[in-house]
Amino acid sequence: MEAPDGGPRERLCATCTRLNPIGSVFCAFCGTPLPETSLARTRPTAAPVVVPSSPILPPGEASPAPAPPLPSGSGAGAQGTAPWSSTTGPDWSLPPEDDTELRRTQTGLLLSAIGFGLSWIPEIGVLGGFLAFVGPIFLFLGRDAFDEAHHRLVVIGAGLFVLSTILITVESVSLAGAIVQAATAPGATPTGFADVVTGDLQAYFLALLVTEVIALVGQVVLIYRLADQIARWTLWLAAASGLGVSVLLYDILLPQIGAAVHQATNGTAIDTGPIDALQNQAQLLGAVKFIPSLLFAYAYWRTRERIAREGTRLPGEAPAYG
Repeated sequence: MEAPDGGPRERLCATCTRLNPIGSVFCAFCGTPLPETSLARTRPTAAPVVVPSSPILPPGEASPAPAPPLPSGSGAGAQGTAPWSSTTGPDWSLPPEDDTELRRTQTGLLLSAIGFGLSWIPEIGVLGGFLAFVGPIFLFLGRDAFDEAHHRLVVIGAGLFVLSTILITVESVSLAGAIVQAATAPGATPTGFADVVTGDLQAYFLALLVTEVIALVGQVVLIYRLADQIARWTLWLAAASGLGVSVLLYDILLPQIGAAVHQATNGTAIDTGPIDALQNQAQLLGAVKFIPSLLFAYAYWRTRERIAREGTRLPGEAPAYG
């Protein structure tokens, strides 16, 4: 049986409201008997496609190209059609930008600036040195937040920083071992002990000077790419003043090392008075290091403020980044 419009008829199940073929006696879904008086509906038939006929044109005139047919459901309110094309619309597949390495760089700059600012103060110099040690670690972890040139400089600066730490550790252990060996050597005399210790101390301070030069260069290289022109000049001025202060201190203290050691070992027992006096003088003269320390602190702080303003974008200043 067909509907008046030619479409097949279906019988509606009153229990599950599913449609069944017109000849069904039982519902194919729930098994309920279908009465002959059950409701029925007509399936909609596909609308016929009307192809417009070509207009009759004068002889010699070309027929215009027919317009392509619109897809089903096209229009401003059609569902399933994106309001933008794949080439111009937003790409929601891209993950949000991760600023972890940028924040690590800012943290490293902050810790280093605070560490430099405190390192020259005798009472809290240990805390400043610790912060100045942790700061480069954060700078190394955040090295990929910027371009490849900054990445390379950070690796070089961190390598110099590690090298200086290893050298000072080895020299300190060697000095302590040499002093113990000289003191426990069979037949050692106070004069012989003083001569050995004096030579070891002079070698230790010279190695310390070389180590400090390596550390100064590493501190400059670590942030050189991120620093502006003023910060770069400040970094080089800090390194030069730091080297000058170290050379001055060693030039003053080295000649006094031998005299202090001989005075300490001149009697039957070791007198630590001359050694303590030399140490106090070294601390007093070491206060001059506030000049390079504060210069480094300013350069690192200025660079951090610049990064906080501009993020990972390196300004296109040819003189600064040439």
